[in-house]
Amino acid sequence: MNGKRVLTLFTITICLILITACGNNNKQNEAAKQDNNQIEKQTDEKETNENNAEVADKDDETALPLTQLLPYKTGYTWTYNGAVEYGHRMNLKSIDEKADKAIYTVEGEVDDVSGGESGKDYSLDVTYTVTSDTLIQEVESETMMDNNFEEIELIQMPLEEGTEWTQTQTNAEGEEVTLESSIEAVKEDGEQKIYTVTYEDTDSDYYQKRDIKEGVGVLSFEHLYIFEDDDDEVEDMPIGYEIYYDATGFDISKPEPEHPEEITQQKAVENVTTYIEEHEDYDEFSVMVDREEDGKYHLRVFENQSDHIATLGWYSVDKLSGKVEAEM
Repeated sequence: MNGKRVLTLFTITICLILITACGNNNKQNEAAKQDNNQIEKQTDEKETNENNAEVADKDDETALPLTQLLPYKTGYTWTYNGAVEYGHRMNLKSIDEKADKAIYTVEGEVDDVSGGESGKDYSLDVTYTVTSDTLIQEVESETMMDNNFEEIELIQMPLEEGTEWTQTQTNAEGEEVTLESSIEAVKEDGEQKIYTVTYEDTDSDYYQKRDIKEGVGVLSFEHLYIFEDDDDEVEDMPIGYEIYYDATGFDISKPEPEHPEEITQQKAVENVTTYIEEHEDYDEFSVMVDREEDGKYHLRVFENQSDHIATLGWYSVDKLSGKVEAEM
């Protein structure tokens, strides 16, 4: 009887030891599994963050690549001379950078070779709009040579020889014209590239041709001048203009101010209002400057309720650049 009791106690002890060992092993295995999962999670998060950062950097660099075809800041002046004493000058007045496009506003005038006797309007307004894949020119001028199309796509991505696209534009007579457009050639000019682009009317002999240089814009323009006279002896002829570099570029005789002028609070309100209209979907809203801090205006966007003001969001505006950023 005592021998059986001793054997039973020994058996129970061995089982308890085995159970304890198994429990400890399970806990250790579970802890190791959790550690491995945590390491894998941290690795995945790190890789995701790095990939997101890389994509974000790439997007920032390539969002509007065609801006490289235009001057990088305001104050740039173009001067052109051409056939039959033609010439015009224009100046880059503003650059409005938005999330999905950049708008360059240009003003100038065409040379009046009549000495004021023609009675024509020689002013010109040109707008260049840069999107993710297209540079668009809009012209408002009675006398500028390339005003046959109020709007035209100057060039498209990718910036390489052989790129082709078709566009339909309305000419000065109100007729729709289909233009087969292409980048015919790309050549190096120092560190810059020059793109030769042609635009051919699919229904006539009419064409346009431009050289566009990085950092400058249009170098030259040519088109087929079609005489309205039906006389067969009068042949249509190509005419155009080209840049006069000696009077083109930034005016280095006027140094930039050491302390650039800051935008006003009213301008900050206008910038935020435009930003909201383009990026948000508020039915009604008001904007007010809350404070000035760290070189920025901080503005509140709100809605007036009957008994209180409901804040819709906070935004900052850089005092120098006017750039709008949403605050968290």
